[in-house]
Amino acid sequence: MVVTNRNRAASPEALAQEPRVDARLRRSAWDVLTMGANLMAAGFTFLFLMIAPTLCLMILEDIWKDDVALDPIAAYLLLIDLEWTVFQAAAGAGLFLLATAFLQVWRYHRPFPVYRPILVALLVAWVWIIPEAVARGGSIVSGGVIGTALALAFAIQWGLCVSLDRAFD
Repeated sequence: MVVTNRNRAASPEALAQEPRVDARLRRSAWDVLTMGANLMAAGFTFLFLMIAPTLCLMILEDIWKDDVALDPIAAYLLLIDLEWTVFQAAAGAGLFLLATAFLQVWRYHRPFPVYRPILVALLVAWVWIIPEAVARGGSIVSGGVIGTALALAFAIQWGLCVSLDRAFD
C-alpha cells in the first residue's frame, strides 16, 4: 500500500502499482487535519471567550447607559463569576474545535469557500440566541450582541485554523 501524507504526494510509479485505488480516498481524517493548528486556534478562541462577557457588557452599557441591569440577559452577564466563565470558555472552545475539525475534513472532500462557515455561524448564532433572549425576557439587542460575539468567536477559530493550517504546510 502506498503511504502518503499532507506534504508529500505518492509517486506515479507507486500509484501505477495499485490500480483502481484513488489516493484521495485513502486519506484518513488525521492526514487532512493539522492538530497543532486546531489546538492553537482553540487556545485563542478560549482567550476570546474569556473576555467576551466583558466586551458584550461594555457594548450594552454604551447602548443603554444606566438601564443595562433591567435587561435579564444583560444582567446575566453582570453576574458571571470567573469559575463559570472559565468553564463556559473551555466548553465553547472545545465545541468550536470539534466543529472546525469536522469542517476541515468536509472541506477536503467537498471544497467550499473559506468564508462560508463564518456566514453560516453568524446566521445560526442569531437564529439560536435572539429568540432565546426574547423568550427569557431580554431584548433583541442583547440577543444580537451575544449572538454576534459567539459568531465572532467561531470566526476567530475558523480563520486562525485555516491560516495556521496553510502556514504549517
